[in-house]
Amino acid sequence: MITGICYGIVASTKTRVRCVFCGVYIPKASKCIEEHINGAKHKENMELVYENGISYDSSRGLYCKLCATSFEGSIVQHLEMDDHANYIATLEDLTDGEYIHVDAFLAGQTDVAFCSTCQVTIPCTLHNIEAHVNEDFHIMETLKPLNGLFSVDNPLELWCKVCDVYIDNTTPGVLEHSEDDDHHVNWFKKMEPYTANNGISIGNYLTHEFENKVYCLRCKAEILCNTESIDYHIQTDAHMSAEPHHSEISDLQIPPD
Repeated sequence: MITGICYGIVASTKTRVRCVFCGVYIPKASKCIEEHINGAKHKENMELVYENGISYDSSRGLYCKLCATSFEGSIVQHLEMDDHANYIATLEDLTDGEYIHVDAFLAGQTDVAFCSTCQVTIPCTLHNIEAHVNEDFHIMETLKPLNGLFSVDNPLELWCKVCDVYIDNTTPGVLEHSEDDDHHVNWFKKMEPYTANNGISIGNYLTHEFENKVYCLRCKAEILCNTESIDYHIQTDAHMSAEPHHSEISDLQIPPD
């Protein structure tokens, strides 16, 4: 018989069990329990549990680690409360585009977030995450793979692949070059129509120092990274007749390896 907290199924009476995540009672028969846990409603509620820091134990009952409180009744009703909704919204804002992973934290598997850019764990509170994303090292490590910036023998410098110039290996140097250098900014402006509307991915080009090609998601083809070659490719019959790829949005934010 399938029971256990991982499914939300706990004993109730001699003839029934209870699903604490769905708030229903089920006849104490393997077939009935299996039908419930395989049902769409239960699976939907389990997704909410894993995505929102909800757990259950016999001492606390239903517990939300984000709100640090036990609660009764519907999971959905709790998730709609202002405190919980605001926490989730703030967490999403802080982690969006920052390569900070909180899925394991929300699923109750750990108490830390993981930054894949800096390769560090962070005690998972809003304050700690906000402090981390504002650190100079994180800002630099996040911007480097998005802008084609690479370390060189001289630790005081970085090489910009896009512009073929050396810049200061400091947060102000990286920010000034990536946001204010005309050549750098214009290169990305020239690439935007290709990445946004034509399925051209520039992620590998930016993140790999010796890569000289971009990739067409529609045609599954590599193209030399220059506007002449890309223009020629997107005007071919094969490209124009190919189905748009589901990822045809700007891919400038590419996770680091």
